[in-house]
Amino acid sequence: MESALIIASFPYVILLFNIFRGLAKIRIFTPRHEPSTFVSVVAACRNEEENITRLLDHLSEQDYPSSRYEVIIVDDNSCDGTFKIASEYNGKAGITVIRNYKTGKKRALNSGISRAKGDLIVTTDADCRMGEKWLRSIAAFYEDNKPDLIICPVRAEK
Repeated sequence: MESALIIASFPYVILLFNIFRGLAKIRIFTPRHEPSTFVSVVAACRNEEENITRLLDHLSEQDYPSSRYEVIIVDDNSCDGTFKIASEYNGKAGITVIRNYKTGKKRALNSGISRAKGDLIVTTDADCRMGEKWLRSIAAFYEDNKPDLIICPVRAEK
C-alpha cells in the first residue's frame, strides 16, 4: 500500500520540483529605456465602492506620461455607489467610465477592451494597488521582450 502511494505521488513531486525550478528563474525587471507604447488599462468593477477611489488615485499617479495611457473602468452592474464614485473621475487623466449592461466579469472586460485604443492592454481589479512605476515597467518589458502575454506577480496585503 505504501509503495502505491509513493508511486502515485511521484508525478506530483516532479510537478512541484518544476514549479520551484521555474520560480527560481524569475528575475526582477528593471526598465533601461523610456517606453513609448500606448497602454489601455481596463478594470471591471462590481460593488467596489470601498476600493474604486484608491484604484483611480493609483492609476492617475503613474509616472508614465498621461498622453501614453488611458484607463477604462467598466461598472459590472454594481448595486452600490461604484459607478457614481468612478464617474467623478470620468474625463480626468484619460479615465473613461462605462457601464456593462450584460452580466459577468468576462463580458465587462470585453466591453472595456472593445473600446481600448492601446497597443498594449493591461487588466486589473479594483482592489489592486500599484506603485507609480507600474505602467512604465510593464510597457518597457513589453517593448524589450515582445511577449504574447505578460502575467505580473501580485502580493497580497491586508
